[in-house]
Order: sequence, then structure tokens, then C-alpha cells
Amino acid sequence: MSMSTTGLTDLKSEDAAPGAYSFARLMAWCVRRELWENRSIVIAPFAITGLMIFAILIPVVKLAVGPLQFELGADARGAFPTDGLWIPYAIIAAPVLAIGLLVAIAYCLNALHGEGRDRSILFWKSLPVSDFTTVMSKAGVPLVLVPLVSFAAAVVAQVVIFAIVLLVFPLVAAKAHLVWNGMPVDYRAMGRVWAGVPAGYLTLAMLYGLFATALWHAPIYAWLLLVGGWARRLVFVWAVAPVAGLMIFEQIAFGTQRLEALFEDRLLGIGPRAFSEMGGNELPDLTPLRLLSDPGLWIGLVVAALFLGAAVLLRRYRQPM
Repeated sequence: MSMSTTGLTDLKSEDAAPGAYSFARLMAWCVRRELWENRSIVIAPFAITGLMIFAILIPVVKLAVGPLQFELGADARGAFPTDGLWIPYAIIAAPVLAIGLLVAIAYCLNALHGEGRDRSILFWKSLPVSDFTTVMSKAGVPLVLVPLVSFAAAVVAQVVIFAIVLLVFPLVAAKAHLVWNGMPVDYRAMGRVWAGVPAGYLTLAMLYGLFATALWHAPIYAWLLLVGGWARRLVFVWAVAPVAGLMIFEQIAFGTQRLEALFEDRLLGIGPRAFSEMGGNELPDLTPLRLLSDPGLWIGLVVAALFLGAAVLLRRYRQPM
């Protein structure tokens, strides 16, 4: 095995017993194990963050060194319009969050499958860690760990990119003779402009949205974990084929597309439940009560619990491939 087992081997001491350690401590060690074995959980979101920052630097440098001559006018009130400035602030985080979702899906497909494939399941089963604890720690990665890492990477992207804009834009504006309300743009002007961006609210909304989405996708993650533990090869095919087959069967046999609508809602339906409708450039409101009162959320969590229970039983009798 390529990963380090320092610390975990302490659990295998002669006086170690399954009841000698708290569930929280065992879960903490299991989560650390997942990070050791799956470093892409952290690397991928921050790699995308680095690429975005580098991509932003290229046009900024071009603006700083190239010839410019234009003016930026104010609105009828003599102030720069800031109603929609939150939109690019939110868009900056979108690629990072999308990569986090892909990382969660890829992790779930390989989490239990990889144990049997590389035979590390023999080592992990020799430790005083139950199959339930192991599976729950793996489920906690897409439900808790990936959203936290994605949130941190998105915040870093937003802070660094806007720092670049705030530092470089006044220089570019002076070179381009950029004016706002008849006055040259300076740092004070930029401060007044970005004061219209509710950064604190947007950061809270992003964290809330990440965990709301993780809960809504819980049955998908649990299904992928279960299939990954069962399939000996072609895990992605086994995960997708039954779903696609059922949708095709329904459409041919009954001429309806209810399953397709159901799966589409499970993939993309979190927005109307977790947030209010957006009007123009207005910020959406958080609606956690609407989300928590939605039967679809709780039905999904029950289905996820059933899938995870099946994964626990499957791992209990699972042998190396």
C-alpha cells in the first residue's frame, strides 16, 4: 500500500479493542485515512483555483501594458451602478464548486471498489474499526469534507482575484483616463464601488448552498458507494446503466418520462428549494425552512440510509478482488 499508516497502527496494539475508542475518534482516523489515500479531494479544487487566478492575471497584465483610452460613466444619480456586482463575485466560485461535485462523484465510485482492488481491505479489516464506521466515514467525505474543501478553495479564489482587481485596476484606470462621475478612478472610488457587493452574505449563502446540495445529492452518493463496493469492474457503467435502463423501459412501455423527471430533479432541483426565486439582479434569499419541510429531502435521506446500510453489509462479507 502506498499510503502512510502512522497512528492507525496504534489501534492494533495488543490491548486495543473495538470498544476502547470512541466513535468520534475512530471516525476522525478514518476520515484522515481517506485524505491520505485520496489527495485529489484537496488538490483538485485548489488546482482549479490556481488556474483561475492565472487566467485572470493574463488579461490584467494585457490591460496594464497595452494602450487604453475609454471612459466609464455614472448613472443618472451620479453613482456607479452596483446592483449586479454580486453576480461576477458568485460566478468566480462556480468552476471550483463544479470540480468539487465531480471529485465527490469520482470518490464515491472508487471508495469501496478500491479497497478490494488493491487488497487493502485485508489491512483495514484487521483494525478495530467496524464496517459501519468505515462506510460512514466514506459517506462523510462527499457530504461534509468535499463541501468544506470546495468552500475554502472558492473563498481563496474570490479573495485573491478581487485583491488583484483592487490593486491593479486603479493603475489601469489612470493609464486609460478612466473617469467616474467626472473624477479619475482611484482606490476610494473602487472602495465605494465594491461596497455594493455583499461579500459576507454571499459567502454564507455559498456555504449554505454547498451543504444543502450535498444533502439533496445524498442518495446519489450512497448509490455510487454501494455500486462501487459491489461491482468488480466497469463501476461507472454499473452505476448508470440501471438508471438509464429504467428510464428507457418506462418511456417505451408507458410513454411517460416520470423517472427522467425524478432523476433530473434529484440532480438539479436544489435551487428552488434552498433559495428564493431571483428577479433581475436581486440577490436570492436563503430558504432553509422550505428545504427542511420538503418531503423530497427526507425521502432522499431515507433512501441514502438504505443504500449505506446495504454497503455496510456488503463490505462485511467483501473479499479482495
